Amino acid sequence: MPSPQGIKYSSMLLAISMFMVLSCTTKRDRFEGNWVIQNDGSASMIFTLNVDSLTFYDYTALLCDTFVPRWISSKTVDRIISKNDLTASIEMDGKLHEIRIRLLSDSTGEFCEDGECFDIKRTGELARIDLSTEDRLLLGWKYEIANEIIQSQREFDWLSSSAVLSEDAIELIAYLDSARADLLSQFRIDYDAVVCWQREDSILAYKTPSEILIGEPYAPIAGRFSGRGVGRALSTYLKSFSPTPEVKTLFPEYSADGLAARDSDGTFTYWATLKFYHRPLGRIIAELNTLKVRVVQLELIRAELRTSR
Repeated sequence: MPSPQGIKYSSMLLAISMFMVLSCTTKRDRFEGNWVIQNDGSASMIFTLNVDSLTFYDYTALLCDTFVPRWISSKTVDRIISKNDLTASIEMDGKLHEIRIRLLSDSTGEFCEDGECFDIKRTGELARIDLSTEDRLLLGWKYEIANEIIQSQREFDWLSSSAVLSEDAIELIAYLDSARADLLSQFRIDYDAVVCWQREDSILAYKTPSEILIGEPYAPIAGRFSGRGVGRALSTYLKSFSPTPEVKTLFPEYSADGLAARDSDGTFTYWATLKFYHRPLGRIIAELNTLKVRVVQLELIRAELRTSR
């Protein structure tokens, strides 16, 4: 049976060992973890620092979510910690790169790679990095489409806020909004109520009861909007414009004969077929938004030309 002195001595050794482990862990953890690299105040990349590795993640941030579609991991060598500074070398692309991390607080700091420095802040979110390759590709596609919808809507809101639109433009934009609402109603989606488009599984859907979005070509249901109907409405609006370079730039498929487009093998096809058929719901929404943006851009160009005359 151990003596009381032996127990006391063992306890002291255990306490000292635990203190040393906790001290080292605390010191190490000040640098380790997930950090957001900020470029001009906006998040551009996430990196995760561990004991012997540094992993960089592409970073996609939408209104209510983040997604990490790709990452590059590297081992760190010659790692040195001195108070609030960590220096190390990492091997990427067959080359050694020098990095330095300087902590300004427990949650902020500066990250430098080969002399180029960026502000960093600690983050708790590193979303969905444990997905399979197939799930990651599918989710990446949803984020890409969601971003197109959001950006096209933002551009329209910004441009239209300062534009004086003609009655024809107002009528066409209202038609496009109605077509979008009609399409989304088939999925019980209210466009204005959606914040996180990447969380709407329907944006990858291909089939609806309407001709505007189809898996196989068939006649639209009476009362529904159709891709060809959108094409006719756009052609009617564009007839009031001369075939100027501005019109051809914004609507390259338009000519005096109407709207036509070339498919992937170079043959002419219906404009609506190329824009709306065999495409997922989210792409159709983004396409309708983009048409609204181009209409406003054309109105702004026409107003500028009138002013300059």
